[in-house]
Order: sequence, then structure tokens, then C-alpha cells
Amino acid sequence: MIKQIPFFSSLDDESCKKLNDISIFKKYKKGEVLFLEGEESKWLNILLKGTIGIYKSSPKGKNVFMHEIRPINFIAELANFEDIPYPASSYFTSNSEILRIDYAKFKELFLSRPEISLEFLKSLAKKLKVMNDVFVREIVLDADGKIAKFVYENLELFKTLKQSQVAAILNVAPETLSRTLAKFRQDNLFKYDKNGEIIGVNERLKEFFVI
Repeated sequence: MIKQIPFFSSLDDESCKKLNDISIFKKYKKGEVLFLEGEESKWLNILLKGTIGIYKSSPKGKNVFMHEIRPINFIAELANFEDIPYPASSYFTSNSEILRIDYAKFKELFLSRPEISLEFLKSLAKKLKVMNDVFVREIVLDADGKIAKFVYENLELFKTLKQSQVAAILNVAPETLSRTLAKFRQDNLFKYDKNGEIIGVNERLKEFFVI
């Protein structure tokens, strides 16, 4: 299984065995928590299957949705790299499978290897882009833009949540969310199957949040 993970595809059999020896494979159900904000980051987590949402708690106790991670990706590896507690919380938005690697041993045995450190840095760069997107969403976009961006980028998650949950995630009033979604429907920005379920979005939805 190790060899099938793109980050480790260059490792030889002996290295794969060493990595396997410091790793555990775990399955999680939708709604379970992987880690909470402030917890120590002992494990380097890789999402193999499923989806997981990352949330940040505001000073007023609200959960601000940051982004959803999909396979195959590191999860919150910046906390490992900086040796800091997790700066956000996470819970699984679908049944998922995770490879958990003892980070202290991983750092000692593998992080000095150029091919591994390069993949790690690439992933960190992607996470910095995500943080910029969060900044744009929370500071720059209006309510319509925030809702359009969330639906466009997280359609499967959007379909599983109640509107009250989406409103809380985006820090918008439920009435605002309902009004905006009705406007999107009226403008034919959603695609439906024969049962009336949303199966996709129109690319014009991007006009609300692409700056």
C-alpha cells in the first residue's frame, strides 16, 4: 500500500518496509473527529479515501469552515513541520481511510531525503494557497460570493449538510443563504437529475467569487 501513495512512489522496498513499520492504517466513519484545535501533532496523517473538513474556532466560539481535503493528501502537515499544536479542528465528512505515520520517526528517517522533502514542500505550498483562499472568502467576498465559492468547491459536502449548517460554516444569516440559493436556482446555476437532486453547477457560478 505504501508504494501506491504518490508521495512515496520513489521509495525502494526496504524503505517502504521501514515506513510501514512506523505507520498504522485506520478507518473512520462520517462525523468522527481526527484531531481538535490545540491538540499535539504527533502523527503525520495522509487521507487515502474519503473526505475531511478543516474548521477554525473564532473568538466567539463559532466554527469557521476552512476547506475540505480529498485523497490523496497530507492533513495539517504544517503543524508537524512547525512542531506546533493543531491550529484547527477536523472531522470526517464521509467514511474515510487514513495512514497515520509517527512523525518524529518519519522526520528522522525520511524527511532529509530530497525526493520526500520536495513532496512535503509541495504540499505545504498548496496549504498556503488554501489559507489565502480562506482570507479572500472571509475578508474580500460578499455573502453571494462566499456561498457560490463554497458550493462550487465543496458540492458533495454542501449536498450532505442542512442549510443551517452551511450558514453557520459561512458565517451568514440563514435567510441570506436561502435567498441566495433561490437566486442561483432561478438563474439556472445548478444542474439537477431527474429526481430534482443537484448533480453539478454551472461554470457561471464562478463569476460571483473569481476576483
